[in-house]
Amino acid sequence: MSFAFNVGQKPIEEAIERAQKADKKVLFLAAASNLRLLAEHPVGFPANYNNVIAVFSHTPNRERSKFSPQGNRADNFSVLGEHLNAAFPKALNEGDFEKRQSAWKRYSGL
Repeated sequence: MSFAFNVGQKPIEEAIERAQKADKKVLFLAAASNLRLLAEHPVGFPANYNNVIAVFSHTPNRERSKFSPQGNRADNFSVLGEHLNAAFPKALNEGDFEKRQSAWKRYSGL
């Protein structure tokens, strides 16, 4: 999930709980912050929910990205979230099909 809220969202909590009670097991991953106010709410919902694995961002040098909060649970992990080349509409990128960008939310579909 690429979204992050400051507080829990009951419909999302209920959907996660329903899915986990189903016959087939589901693994939930969520962006840890998604550019929220880190000082006030370091890890957003649903990444801070007990049944969800929080995904943080790191640099090409394996350092925590400045826009990513500090992890606080053993089941967290991070992915490269900075300076990634991505396909981009040529008309929106000065005629080029590729663009280098940062921020985990842009790559949640990868």
